[in-house]
Amino acid sequence: MPSTNGDERPFCFAVLGPVRIWRHGTELDLGARQQRLILALLLANAGQPVGIGDIVEALWDQRPPQSAVNVVHRYIGALRRLFEPGLPARSAGRWLLGDAAGYRIRVDSDSLDLLLLRRLTDQARSDELAGRLPEAMAAYEEALGMWQGPCGGASELASYDHLAFSVVDHECADLAREATSLALRLDRARSVLPVLRRMAEHRPLDEALQARLLLALSADGQQAEAIALYENVRRRLADELGVDPGEELREAHQLVLRQSVAGSALPGEAEPPPGRAQADRAPSRTAVLPAQLPADLPWFTGRDEARRRTLGLVNGHVMTQVSMPVL
Repeated sequence: MPSTNGDERPFCFAVLGPVRIWRHGTELDLGARQQRLILALLLANAGQPVGIGDIVEALWDQRPPQSAVNVVHRYIGALRRLFEPGLPARSAGRWLLGDAAGYRIRVDSDSLDLLLLRRLTDQARSDELAGRLPEAMAAYEEALGMWQGPCGGASELASYDHLAFSVVDHECADLAREATSLALRLDRARSVLPVLRRMAEHRPLDEALQARLLLALSADGQQAEAIALYENVRRRLADELGVDPGEELREAHQLVLRQSVAGSALPGEAEPPPGRAQADRAPSRTAVLPAQLPADLPWFTGRDEARRRTLGLVNGHVMTQVSMPVL
């Protein structure tokens, strides 16, 4: 999303996919992997401060070197000079700010794709609730068009799923499910299929998302592919998690087999009133708790600290155990 407004908007930032920055329309080289990871983490938090302890954890997980804080400070300085060439050493500059709470980048919905996606999603939900379905669909489609891949290109930046990226990815999956639900009601499944396919590839065990893809394929006349998709997801759930498909995915499969997707109440939601969506259908960004996995899997036990941080993050309170100076 390069700038087209000249000096009025000097920077454009993208984090819905590989992290990217444009200055006055020219894309910048973001440097080393760790520097790009810091930048992606700051942008995924969309202008909210990120503590230095969180940055250290993102870079080194549980094994930071003794020089970790100094390394972070060096990368912060390099990023500031990337934004403002010629900035004196140890100067804060105007774009990458630091205080007692941590570091943050000055962004808004005109400069950061994540905030623009949220603005468009809010507009789509508002239009849908008011019965302005064509306008809602247009806003949903524009919001989906912002998505270019997993948040921050996390798979190439880190060897594990960082919570900040996972929360944004889950938010985008919610958007895709809502957009597909409306597209199915308006007989416009084809308009969401390209993004829905790509997103489902990155979330193969997200049964709710796979169910929407199943229905969209069937509604677009791709019946054989929809049936094959269900079998692939069913086998993967059995092989990787040892579980059968849940109710929502099974119901979607039955609709496909009966070729009755059009006009049916969609799995996972009650039938909305004519011309109006249910007010409680759209999940809140700040209260999403993923629930795709069965309870008591052994490799998810003993994770009290991770659970505490997850609950804090999705409720808008990022908690850290480490308190370190911010320059």
